[in-house]
Amino acid sequence: MEGASVAQVAYQEGIPWVIVRVISDSADEKAADNFNIFLEKYKELSWNLIETLLRNINFG
Repeated sequence: MEGASVAQVAYQEGIPWVIVRVISDSADEKAADNFNIFLEKYKELSWNLIETLLRNINFG
């Protein structure tokens, strides 16, 4: 829902945008343990994604 709001305003203002959503756990009894594992993986993977996007963005 929050991403849709950002996208709508960006679109109306002619601002390029991208929304990345992440599911961190399965919301079950192991969610707390899984979240800690997720954070470790997320640190590296999210930076790789951001770096790739920035290297390939066309500022033209």
